[in-house]
Amino acid sequence: MVEPSKEFRNTGGGMWKDTGTDNPANQAAPAMLEAFASAGASHFDITWTTKQGDKAGFRRHIPVETLRRLLPVMLLSAARTERNLIVRPVSDRAVFIQLDDLDRERAERLKPAAFLGLETSPGNYQAWVSIPAGQADKDFARRLLKGAGADDTASGATRVAGSRNFKDKYAPDFPTVQIAYSNPGLMTSPGQLESLGLVAAPEKPAPPILRLSGMERIRTNKWPSYQRCLQDAPETETKPARTFPGRISPGA
Repeated sequence: MVEPSKEFRNTGGGMWKDTGTDNPANQAAPAMLEAFASAGASHFDITWTTKQGDKAGFRRHIPVETLRRLLPVMLLSAARTERNLIVRPVSDRAVFIQLDDLDRERAERLKPAAFLGLETSPGNYQAWVSIPAGQADKDFARRLLKGAGADDTASGATRVAGSRNFKDKYAPDFPTVQIAYSNPGLMTSPGQLESLGLVAAPEKPAPPILRLSGMERIRTNKWPSYQRCLQDAPETETKPARTFPGRISPGA
């Protein structure tokens, strides 16, 4: 949990918000960076986007230490040019699952298992879960998103806390991304998430549809009935046998 200070205040319900929004070099961005690093992140991919959502810049695989030094300058530049500053955590030892587009109640349900909660716009939250590598596959992630009521199209990247959320619909009062809660170092397991009732049950697989090829159908058919074939056969005209004068029949 982020400790309250002159930059943070308690907003009720266990949530904390940064109040130094006019100063990009406040505690929110470094606190968010440290939360990701403590949960297993070693590098970050950085993206800048416009108010219309178009990509304006990209840098790949920046180490935590480098980003820690560059972050204040990046925040100032993003605020001046009205660009969204977005990070994607990268890790070899953890799987990060982003649970996006949550209301306050759903975000609070995830708090015991999430190392970070963000309020990206008024009343719109997201939570981040870290699971040790090898313990969760794509199907589990999908069931977690479904069980938690999160957006199943989340990209795995998020706006930096302390930066502005630049979207045309918010102009001219662009909201500041806030830290809702932080549990540094918290990693969870699929079993713990299931015990909290946050994971949807596995879907029953549909029964397989058996389709036989033409040759397989021929091989699996039974032999036809000889009597049935005789009944269905067309009648033929019987003609008398031809005889030839002077020829001796066999056995005569």
